[in-house]
Amino acid sequence: KQELAGNPMENGVKALLTLASSHKKYSATVLFRDEDYNIIKGFANEILDPNLDIQIVPIRSQEAKDFKAMGYTLAFEMDSIGIEGERLGFYTAYTGAATTFQRTTFSTTSEQSKGTTLTQVYVKDTNGIVGRKMVRNAQNKIYREAMQQMNKQFTSEIGDLRKNRSKEKSPLIPLVNSQGEAYEYRVILSHAQKEKHLNQDKRVDEVLGSMYASMSDKLETRKINYRVITDLYDDYSRNFEDEPEAFVRIGQNGRYGDLWAVMPEQSKQLVKELTGKRELYVRAELVDLVMGYRKLSIKDSERFQKLPPLVKGVLGVTEKIWQEIVAYGAVQIVIKTPKVLIDNVISNTIMLLRDNVSPKMILDKHLEGIAGLNDYYSTVQEIHDLNIKLQQNPKNGANQSQIAKAHERLRLNPVRPLIEAGIFQSITEEINVSKFTDNSAFNNTRIGKAAVKLTPTFMIPVLKQAFMTKDTWLFNTMMKATQYSDFLARYTKYSFLTETSEFQALEGPAREAALQEIFADIVEDYVNYDVPQNKKMQYVNDMGGMRFTKYFLRTQRVITKKWQQQPVNMAISWGLQSTFGDVPDITDSFIFTSDIMGKVNGPVGLVGDAIIPKGAELVGLI
Repeated sequence: KQELAGNPMENGVKALLTLASSHKKYSATVLFRDEDYNIIKGFANEILDPNLDIQIVPIRSQEAKDFKAMGYTLAFEMDSIGIEGERLGFYTAYTGAATTFQRTTFSTTSEQSKGTTLTQVYVKDTNGIVGRKMVRNAQNKIYREAMQQMNKQFTSEIGDLRKNRSKEKSPLIPLVNSQGEAYEYRVILSHAQKEKHLNQDKRVDEVLGSMYASMSDKLETRKINYRVITDLYDDYSRNFEDEPEAFVRIGQNGRYGDLWAVMPEQSKQLVKELTGKRELYVRAELVDLVMGYRKLSIKDSERFQKLPPLVKGVLGVTEKIWQEIVAYGAVQIVIKTPKVLIDNVISNTIMLLRDNVSPKMILDKHLEGIAGLNDYYSTVQEIHDLNIKLQQNPKNGANQSQIAKAHERLRLNPVRPLIEAGIFQSITEEINVSKFTDNSAFNNTRIGKAAVKLTPTFMIPVLKQAFMTKDTWLFNTMMKATQYSDFLARYTKYSFLTETSEFQALEGPAREAALQEIFADIVEDYVNYDVPQNKKMQYVNDMGGMRFTKYFLRTQRVITKKWQQQPVNMAISWGLQSTFGDVPDITDSFIFTSDIMGKVNGPVGLVGDAIIPKGAELVGLI
């Protein structure tokens, strides 16, 4: 009441309702083209427990017995929708969930798929011909039962319709085409089931943010995947005939069937329009780089498949928990250790000095870059807030004027070209901080649950500060500083190259070509974290055998490039450091002079890195 009374036209309650309403209208138009048959009433983007694995299988099948032996629990029996009237079971387990898919250029975001289809329930392999025949029979059966149920609604008493209902109703949603024909059925859960069995996060701020982010993701997926697929097809059309051995097939069956399986249906349709078939030929060396790959896991090995079900379940959870320990230890080092940040700034400064950038320009451009980054993101937030106010009160001319001024300020921001070119990246991308949530695999073990339960409420804020958790001011400040450090070095080099008289004299296509070369140069100068690394090396990194492999391996290319382009400057720098003392420098990671064996980690050291309370250490308490 107090919020509404303050300002009836613009207030938090109205802003919240406006956000939800505008998202619904905008998504219906831009995502579903106002085609109501593609929209599920009441649907909102969901935040579910990422470590919970879900399996839907017939209750009396051998698969169900195997899953129970692996530690899966039958959450509930679903409606009698299975083939030949068999019931389906909804099984869950904290196994660390499915193997993570390493995203790259191609986006696997689906625009319409929600729930589990009957085909996915019964066709477990890529050659499931028998399973698909069973599914078609089931779909025909479902259609007949649906028609009978519709007839009952007009001929039966209400009490009759409620007889023999499952306690946990799991609706079957038909997927229909533009002619209104159902071509598949999806099993989905009710809101209550998701909250009860999937630990759904229902915090309003988190859900609304996720809804808008998801819509943006889907819109960008259309653009990105269209460009990726058309470019790959163009490469295939021009070069396949001359070098067929250089290409591999991505389709439903075969070696890359898993890539085809995660491809959005809209992208599959585009492939069919271009090729006439549901398959795409891609250069072998571009598959992992462009299409992505499923990360390696112990669960993928042949030996693992031969183990008893109980052992499989234990090993799956253990692998996930160990990877969490390794990843958290990496965060402790990169984000929470001031020395790493200081060394990174010094190393970047040495690099700029070798590139003949003056100390004065380094300082000026770093300060300018910090102000530019802060202003850029505050302006983006301001535009977002003003748009919300404008939706609340469309006739407010002051808001419209402020939005126009904010867009102009954004256009003039000096760091805008780099941000829009995707150059705001840093070593923090190698540790993937975004994956750390409250729903860790460890928290869902018996020990983890007991630890959470036994921790006194008054101690939680203290422990958060001691361990510098993600929601503390200190962590976010250190995270921001680490992210800024690499970008500021790139911005300084960008300014140094674009403020020359030679560049300023360029116009039109020549200027744009030179700008793209500068972007490529400043990305490679400070290690490009956007490009995924080899899946085996990524697994070594994830398991802690050798951490920060992306940084270490790619610095070799940077060092080699600098010796080739600037041998005199590199030699002078090396001589000065040898004479007057060593300082942090990218050449410290040179493969022939650095301690390779020192980069190999043991389990004791990895656990130690993860459990040290960095916040307490930082303020000198330990």
